[in-house]
Amino acid sequence: MSISKRLIELRNTLGLTRKKFCEEIGVSIRTIEGIENGGNTPRSDLVEKIVTKWPEFGLWLISGSLEFRSEQTCPNIIHKKQINIVESCDPKFITHGLISTRLIEDSEITFIQNLGNPSQLAAILKLEETTVYALNSTRLKDGFIWLNEGVISFDKSIDGRNYLRSLREKLSALNEEIISSSKYKGLSPNDFELAKNQGVILFESLQNVQDNKLLKSFEEWKKGGNYIWPENIEYTTITR
Repeated sequence: MSISKRLIELRNTLGLTRKKFCEEIGVSIRTIEGIENGGNTPRSDLVEKIVTKWPEFGLWLISGSLEFRSEQTCPNIIHKKQINIVESCDPKFITHGLISTRLIEDSEITFIQNLGNPSQLAAILKLEETTVYALNSTRLKDGFIWLNEGVISFDKSIDGRNYLRSLREKLSALNEEIISSSKYKGLSPNDFELAKNQGVILFESLQNVQDNKLLKSFEEWKKGGNYIWPENIEYTTITR
């Protein structure tokens, strides 16, 4: 795909008319028409203006590469519905105030399970199918946190479940509805690695978790059960 066609794809992805696109970057419509219709190569100063305005598309616009590096992404994938990971943190820092009321109001938390490895569980705050979250984008109004996998798990035979209890307590104190509306989805091992390493989850890749033990543990987490103890100890329910 030529850079002129990539420019058209970018503008369409942003939902901008030529006039509005030109206003955003401060160039004449004739300049953009010459590139889109005539296939003229854009000058370096024009490309710089576009990349400055929408940095997340810079690598793709210049090189056509589909690689994801840092905040970089490719506009046509947005059409397939995706979310990008905005901020990454270890769940143990949850008690240190990284979750703010502004961040989670009217939000949801969705746990993402590696379907090939019970010990690999991640969580996303504010997961909405109708919203695209772009990294470092001026169009981003609300953020969410990707909780790194490896230290939280609904598998009772795996260490690290104290973090899930701490997470629940923190979220409950700020917004109890986040707990009741929480979701539990799965990704294939390949899609999980893609999400972890490249910061992208395609909604069409999310699957239902079929493991009954994990599902039961998740439901206990939602209800406030003290599931972190061995199974032969009676659960206690936290009432708020």
